[in-house]
Amino acid sequence: MNVVQGKSVSELRIGLESTSVYSFHPSMYLHNDESIRALGGQVLVMNPKQIANFKKSYSDMNKTDEIDAFVIDDYLRFDRLPMSVVKGEQYVALQQLTRSRYNIVRQITQEK
Repeated sequence: MNVVQGKSVSELRIGLESTSVYSFHPSMYLHNDESIRALGGQVLVMNPKQIANFKKSYSDMNKTDEIDAFVIDDYLRFDRLPMSVVKGEQYVALQQLTRSRYNIVRQITQEK
């Protein structure tokens, strides 16, 4: 939060690409961070395919983490929707439970 310290911030958005299970923990950590909440920050998880399509408008950019961060920032700055806000812990727990059940049923069916 040192980046915004001492500056006037009217809106704080943090954007991440949805990368299966890898984006879950960072997005939840940022979503629950008290200093981000105190600034009214919003954590948004974006579809990687939408970001890739948006990046096509920048014809001569390579694939680096810095450039990807720039494109995500631009996507947020242009207020492109749809984006999803980080899901609540109960929703995520139910989602993981449902997926686990689905996988177990599928495995049992394959064994028959």
